[in-house]
Amino acid sequence: MKKILIAVFVITFTAFFVTGSALAKGTIKIGAIYPFTGQMAAYAEDAKRALDFAQEEINAAGGINGNEVKFILEDDGGTPKGGVSAAQKLIEIDKVDAIVGCLFSSVVLAVKPILNANKVVLVAPMASNPDVYIGTKYIISLTPTDNDNCYVNAKYCTQVLKKKTLGTLYMMNDTGIASDRLLSKWWEQFGGKALIRESFKPGVTDFRTELTKIRAANPDTLYICVTWREGVNVLKQVSEMNLKSHITANSQVREPKLLELAGTVAEGMTFTTSYTGGTEEDKRVKEKFEKEFTARYKQPPAIVGFSTYDCAKVVFEAMKRGATKGDSLRDTIVKLNMPGVFGPIRFREDGSPRRDTAMWLVKDGKFFDLNYIDAAP
Repeated sequence: MKKILIAVFVITFTAFFVTGSALAKGTIKIGAIYPFTGQMAAYAEDAKRALDFAQEEINAAGGINGNEVKFILEDDGGTPKGGVSAAQKLIEIDKVDAIVGCLFSSVVLAVKPILNANKVVLVAPMASNPDVYIGTKYIISLTPTDNDNCYVNAKYCTQVLKKKTLGTLYMMNDTGIASDRLLSKWWEQFGGKALIRESFKPGVTDFRTELTKIRAANPDTLYICVTWREGVNVLKQVSEMNLKSHITANSQVREPKLLELAGTVAEGMTFTTSYTGGTEEDKRVKEKFEKEFTARYKQPPAIVGFSTYDCAKVVFEAMKRGATKGDSLRDTIVKLNMPGVFGPIRFREDGSPRRDTAMWLVKDGKFFDLNYIDAAP
């Protein structure tokens, strides 16, 4: 009897030990680079909530193949220099297995040499400049390229709204410069004419000088490439100066705070964003995330929250399939075909998303899907 009890104890203890070790093999460290301070900190707040949500969710389900997941957050201040410092620290000191984040293409471009040298994969939520994919295999993005966004925007405005003349007001960074060039190119290919192109330094609040020049040129459409904070000021000043141009914009204006702060002056603005439709499974995944996120944080996710959560899920899924880091992680990610909270997730071989672009409208104080979907040829 004593031998039987000892045997049972040994088996039970062994089973407990094996199970316990399977749930706590180690920690998978994933870096996260966002502008937690500075002008763009509101974007990072939304991202942090999404990262916390994703981390708690995966760990509650047993982690990744029994390993706990931990996000290590670093602040880039929204600048390329800050991004470089953050990436170096995460890779050289924290020894992360992958990185998510770097909201802006300019920051992604700055950290690209570091990623290449160390073979570390970065999954970016909103990098849209096509140049981020040149000369690297370690950058993945969930946002359509500026070329896709500009093609769809120009096509909708010229072919559907029958607009003819264009003015642009864009931030002087990689995304803004590329968007201005590409939108003007597509606009003219669709038979319109680009009349005036004005730029500004990111973070400024007064656009009256540029808007005065644009008003004199009198385009029937004004494209603004802005963050949502700048968008609020631009829209208010457009209204104050009585510009009659139709306003169309980039995806960063899709932020509930813009609607709250801009009020009625945002009415009628169109903008592009990733197509978030898809199958019933895609819709179910999105609705579940949105409901649970809103219940937890007492506010719905904004565009950065949606995209950041999908970035995390992309890394998790690839690692669940046996990839760890570097080339194996990258090669597994680009083969994924999975539902996401911001639409179906698939990639091209260069790391860019196979994702259509959709046109949206601000109507009655809400974001309204125009059900206009396309992609550049």
